[in-house]
Amino acid sequence: MATFIFISPSAHLRGIALKFLLTLVLHGTLLYWTLQAMPGQAVLPQTVPVPIQVVLIPPPRPLPSAVSAIRPVARPATKTVLHSASKPAPVTLLTAASGITAMTTAPVAPATPVAAEPVAVALAVTVAAPAPPTLEPARFNADYLNNPAPSYPLFSRRNREQGTVLLNIKVSAQGQAEQVQVKRSSGFSRLDEAALEAVRQWRFVPAQRGSVAVAASVVVPIVFRLDS
Repeated sequence: MATFIFISPSAHLRGIALKFLLTLVLHGTLLYWTLQAMPGQAVLPQTVPVPIQVVLIPPPRPLPSAVSAIRPVARPATKTVLHSASKPAPVTLLTAASGITAMTTAPVAPATPVAAEPVAVALAVTVAAPAPPTLEPARFNADYLNNPAPSYPLFSRRNREQGTVLLNIKVSAQGQAEQVQVKRSSGFSRLDEAALEAVRQWRFVPAQRGSVAVAASVVVPIVFRLDS
């Protein structure tokens, strides 16, 4: 069930009267302490704000026109005099004096064309450089080299180890193996070591650039395979 609270007008009026009485008491107390101030002490005057007045000024009266109308001044009429047609006066023609000397310009002689000097033009002749000689790689399988095949390790044969070893060999201009490295393993270290040991003793046909022997690299495959 809803409950409604009503405030009577008399209670509102009592509140206003109470605020008014409190204001009067505060003002009276302030006035009392002002009057009871000591004689030697100067009471500071309270500054009262100056009210701002708004004065309506009537519009100024129109001044009498001091400029009088200027009357137009009548100008005397000019009479147009018509002269009767008369005989035209004789016109004297002045002839030019006969002693005028004309300023003539001496004819300019035509410029003699200068013969163009022959210019030597150097023709650039492009000479094609000879192509470098092709490089023939080193060879290891010549019959006269008599390079022995690597030995098949006994332990690898018993364990059926097979595979192919790729060796990267740097061959000197004299046909000797200066450096031998495994480029791709066979998967078995014993087979790789057997291939390295044999190829280090091989002889090679050095690479040729034209008719000159040069150092070069060659890849040699070594195959280890068991016949069944």
